Amino acid sequence: MLRLTILTCLTAICAAQEPEAPTATHMEVLSEAVNELQNAIAQGARHEFQRPLAAIRQTIASLRDPSAQHPQRKPASVWLQAIEESATAMSRNDGTAATDEFDMSRLRAACTACHLQNRTDNDVRGIFPNRNNALFGNLKILSKDGKPREDMSGAVVFLEGELKPAGPLPRKPTISQQGRKFLPPVLVVTVGTTVRFPNNDVVFHNVFSRSRSNPFDLGTYGKGKERKVVLNQTGLVRVHCNIHRDMAADVLVLENRYAAVTEADGFWSIPDVPDGEYRLRVWHPLADVKPQVVRCEGSVAKPIAITVRQTKSVVLHTNKHGRKYRSSY
Repeated sequence: MLRLTILTCLTAICAAQEPEAPTATHMEVLSEAVNELQNAIAQGARHEFQRPLAAIRQTIASLRDPSAQHPQRKPASVWLQAIEESATAMSRNDGTAATDEFDMSRLRAACTACHLQNRTDNDVRGIFPNRNNALFGNLKILSKDGKPREDMSGAVVFLEGELKPAGPLPRKPTISQQGRKFLPPVLVVTVGTTVRFPNNDVVFHNVFSRSRSNPFDLGTYGKGKERKVVLNQTGLVRVHCNIHRDMAADVLVLENRYAAVTEADGFWSIPDVPDGEYRLRVWHPLADVKPQVVRCEGSVAKPIAITVRQTKSVVLHTNKHGRKYRSSY
């Protein structure tokens, strides 16, 4: 993920350079450096950090500022600086694993933000204007006994406040049925979005939701078929299959697109945040989290650490008729 983000970021930046810029060389150096750095962090081998970090800093420094040729892309220089500063911070931190991971998150956020500054059309994240701030961090999920969970994915970090409401996202939100599972298990959309539910499985499924905000029943359909539903109300939509009781997914319908779903390591980032003060909220199916106030200004990448503790237990759901499932498939 980090490698892909950095390479995509640099591809966009290098595209704005004059033809003589050694793009291929930059890409090779960054690719090797990122791989080496990730391996060193995973092994806790801090004595192996310096070489890849130096390579990252030198490569970033060798790239010319695209704002000289493209004044409308002036923010790109800010993110180039943020990437270099993140790499520099990793070379002189206190040596703890938590600090290494946090500085790596800063590096990833800066790369993501720079990429979004230079490429507005992104099939995965949608379309973002070339301006404003970025929020990012690592969310830690603790079990009831206080121990960190191995998988930190599935939480949603989002903003509330005076933000312009957004219509449906430009991408096509999809939850597929595959291996008797919903993929992805957590999805964030804006009000009015059409969500697709293709059946890529070898068995029949009956996708439904008994949520108060957006109830629906797509009926039973087989492999290669697809059904759709428009989500016109904000709120949580719990999705299940009326045939397979273990299948579950959550769709969070929001008024704006300033949200992110955490990755397995807890990393999240929200780019293109306008200047202002907002409530940063976290949704997790097994926890209630108090919102915190954040302020963004000056086109900066702002790190935010979040810790979530499990307070709820998994509750078995009923079928679409409100009754217990007869059997498990």
